[in-house]
Amino acid sequence: MTRLGDLLRKQGHFLLENDYYALLYIVICALIPFTAWLSAAIVALVTLRKGWLDGFRGLALGISALLILSLMSMPLFGALVTTMMAFLPCYLAAVVLRATASWRITGGFIVLQALLGIILIHWLTPEFITAQYQYIQVMLKQLEADSSVNSLLDNQNQVIFSNYLVGIQVVSVVVSTLVSLMLARSVQARIFYPGGYRQEMLNFRASGWGVALLILVAIGAYQYNPIALSCLPVLVLYYVCAGLSLSFTILAKGRGISTLLLLVIPLVLVPFVMLPVYVIFGVLDSLFNFRIRLQNVGGK
Repeated sequence: MTRLGDLLRKQGHFLLENDYYALLYIVICALIPFTAWLSAAIVALVTLRKGWLDGFRGLALGISALLILSLMSMPLFGALVTTMMAFLPCYLAAVVLRATASWRITGGFIVLQALLGIILIHWLTPEFITAQYQYIQVMLKQLEADSSVNSLLDNQNQVIFSNYLVGIQVVSVVVSTLVSLMLARSVQARIFYPGGYRQEMLNFRASGWGVALLILVAIGAYQYNPIALSCLPVLVLYYVCAGLSLSFTILAKGRGISTLLLLVIPLVLVPFVMLPVYVIFGVLDSLFNFRIRLQNVGGK
């Protein structure tokens, strides 16, 4: 891990000192399959350190390169949407993080982008949701899936499944954005603010205002509201991240990646148990700020 950290620090410093190579790396990573997130991370790194204008140059080149590549395999509209989702949310989040130096504000902004995207999908392209559901239904039938899977795709569950699927797809975009932005921030911290990134992650709290939205969305999802069903996975992810941050703060005590793995592994193995636990932790921390209470107890 130390060698990897040193490598990232050296490469990040090299790219920040050489604009030409930074732009070249952005284009190359955008053209290599499955590395667009790394291209977005370089754009975010440049934006965080040098400002929105320098970052915009990298953004324009990355979007252009990926768009040209995507046009070879999909129509113009699909290629444009795919390309924008790969770069734009991360770039905008980097602009906000540079301006505010607050992961709490930046996290809320990322969630806001995701929720607006879901609303636009339901408003502008509702046929996409239905078509996607029908495509998956046909594909599973061709694979001769068992009856239990087919029962999930009957007409009674169409609204639930199709709209949850939209939410999960948006969550994948959010995760990609977070990975790129967190990588960029960690590299920046290694170069200029050693130890600062860890402290930022430990201090992350979700917004208390979002709790009301989470409750409303949960009620709407219970009543099978399409937009609420799509928004619920995004808000759950938001408060799970806050819950993980609180749990890591309590349990870390100088330990590093091993503690984080111990927190994440149960989430992977028993998600239906651990997801509600971390969401509750995140919600309570957003309302009561347990870190201050823990500091007061430790001070005494």
